Amino acid sequence: MKIIICKNKQVGIFGLYRFDTHPTNAIGIDWLAIAPEYQHMGLGTKAVKWCINEARKRKHRMIFVWTSEERAAAFYENFGFRRSSMNIRPHETKILLTKKL
Repeated sequence: MKIIICKNKQVGIFGLYRFDTHPTNAIGIDWLAIAPEYQHMGLGTKAVKWCINEARKRKHRMIFVWTSEERAAAFYENFGFRRSSMNIRPHETKILLTKKL
């Protein structure tokens, strides 16, 4: 997990995770959350770009993220994530988005 610090204050958290039940060469974005008063400042964008680059460095061929909110799904779609019906377990929320690397 990574912590986002802004002006000596913890304002966000994110990371990557992988379970044995996930497809081979796939990794997920975990807990990307930014405090509301720090949203729309580019912090989430930097976090997603870091996750994508890190997944590539680790030689994964796909990155995925689960969300329950349409607004969050639209955010990830800006980075090339697409809605998917893949059976990635554990099934975490109602919307699964994947991106080929």
